Amino acid sequence: MTNFSNLRYGFICLAIIVVSAIAGFYSGSLWRADVQEVDNIYADASQVYTNHDGTELLSSSPVIQNVRSSVSGDYLVAITAQRRHDWRTASLYFQKLLEKDPDNLALQRRAMVLLLGSHQLEEAALIANQLVDQNVPDDMAHVILTLKAVKQNRFEDAFQILKSMADGNDSRVVKPLIHSWVQAGLDKLEVDALTSNPLYIYDAIKIATFLQKGDETEKIMQKALNQNGIIGYDLERIGDLFAQLDLKDKAKLLYQTALQQQDKDVYRLTLKITALDKDDGIQDDLFIAKPPESVIQGLSQSIFDISMVLFRQGADGPARLYASMALALKPDFTDARFLLAHIMAYEGQFDEALRQYIAVPQSSDSYQRAQRQAAQTLEQAGRINEAIDLLRALEKNFDDVKARIEIGNIQRRQENYAKALESYNQAFKSLDSNHKDKWHLHYMRGMALERLGRINEAKDDLMTALKHQPDNPHILNYLGYT
Repeated sequence: MTNFSNLRYGFICLAIIVVSAIAGFYSGSLWRADVQEVDNIYADASQVYTNHDGTELLSSSPVIQNVRSSVSGDYLVAITAQRRHDWRTASLYFQKLLEKDPDNLALQRRAMVLLLGSHQLEEAALIANQLVDQNVPDDMAHVILTLKAVKQNRFEDAFQILKSMADGNDSRVVKPLIHSWVQAGLDKLEVDALTSNPLYIYDAIKIATFLQKGDETEKIMQKALNQNGIIGYDLERIGDLFAQLDLKDKAKLLYQTALQQQDKDVYRLTLKITALDKDDGIQDDLFIAKPPESVIQGLSQSIFDISMVLFRQGADGPARLYASMALALKPDFTDARFLLAHIMAYEGQFDEALRQYIAVPQSSDSYQRAQRQAAQTLEQAGRINEAIDLLRALEKNFDDVKARIEIGNIQRRQENYAKALESYNQAFKSLDSNHKDKWHLHYMRGMALERLGRINEAKDDLMTALKHQPDNPHILNYLGYT
């Protein structure tokens, strides 16, 4: 196992332990009840949420019907909601319990974390303040209060909160990042704790570029190149920052180093090197990582990166908590919102996932993508007609060819191959002949044609797709099957 693998494994294990400990179950004689009673008092009641275009998306937020509020009943509802990954309802009922038992530290901590996990920073901060005022040693309470201060651009207050925070395990993952970004808010470059760990090198360079510390940025970059454990993805992102700062030679060096470390993403890295050689300018869709415009944007991205590491390792609960932190700090952070929605849908919380997608406004560049993702979630929930209606509205109002393609995909997955073929053919009429993703449409239409028994036409489409993607295992496999 490489140095980086060891570091990453330790990082993941630590984060999982930390979050599990924070959100651990509280038990005691007061809460004992018949487990069978749980499903009898927990029910789904439908509520209607309206999409931006006026479409009504039915969202069933779990609420309780005909249940007499009691300590044991509220606890059963809260604990069942949490087990079903419905953090919003769980936080609501833990807060109800706190009204009856306001000094219960275990309830305070659990409600606080669940509120944060529902990106309700203000509400979580109210409980965090109570814990800190009582001198309760709770790292997460300090983290929450620090995030609130950063969100309000009160960096000196944030610094003082961090100073009063013990170096506990609960904050080991995120505290170095918060500290360095708070210092950046005070116009100070303090990234020693970041540069000593390969996991945080990219964040250190991002902070230095934000503060426009050119000399320090180059020193950190040189340290990164001389240090074991920097993964190709981070080298690429650092290269993106340098490219946009017009440090093209250094960006190319980082891309070339990244190429030596990985066999995937070669095409994208080569495109970036070629673009810099040709001096074609910076293309937003090619150079993705960008220097942050504010401390809030930078810190939220750093926290989101933690959530992505956790998510890729299958630690969905901790990933959801950190993504919620990022979104609470920056409510228009669509990548964090999309990750949350993806996790919620995977956990069966389809309505909560839809709530995230619907929250993306029409003014956002990500609006159409959010609507397409909402349609996919509706399909997952078995609401096929609603999914297709949403996509048709998107196609009509925005001339969104991807929506038309997705209609075909849904129809194909529903084994309505004739309708799917119609949708794909319509999509072809809207696509430019040189569109970069046209091969994928050939591939999908080929699958539909094969299922309709039109084998020769299917092979033509699949071979066309293969010309553009000669090593694609899915195309090769389907051709072999055909």
